[in-house]
Amino acid sequence: MRPTSTFSPQVAAAIGDFTHWSTAIDPAHTPEKSVEMVGKEAYILAAGLIQKDMGFKEAVSIPNYEWQINIGSLPIGWAVEEAADLTIYNWDTGAAMYRHALMKETARTATSIRYSWMWDIKDVPCGLYVGVVNFTIAARQRCRGLQVMSGSVTDIFETGKRSDR
Repeated sequence: MRPTSTFSPQVAAAIGDFTHWSTAIDPAHTPEKSVEMVGKEAYILAAGLIQKDMGFKEAVSIPNYEWQINIGSLPIGWAVEEAADLTIYNWDTGAAMYRHALMKETARTATSIRYSWMWDIKDVPCGLYVGVVNFTIAARQRCRGLQVMSGSVTDIFETGKRSDR
């Protein structure tokens, strides 16, 4: 693997050819001048492509990994006091990858509630992640919960758990 500060062999060969022909026309021409001229031409070409709406565009963010929690065995007369929010941590480093994502209620029965949140893993490195969900359910007695769940970004690609498939 080459360092990012060097040219690929193809680009280096093209600049070498350009320098060779340029020095034949102008003996004072240098390789540095070739790089400068090629850079200017590349910039002009890129500006033209952008004007035609043909420039580089970042991929659209599409949430494609679902975190779910089902809170069950709730007493009769329960009510949500604090909706579930999810914080996702990297298992290996302990670093928070996403903090306090408000989960959406997706199902409810007389004794349970289910929450869901879709995660965009486009720029997330492969690894094992753990989600911690905070919620408060009020009934005759206040029930504050903490649920821990895990998901592996590696598994998503290997087992096809992505919801966009």
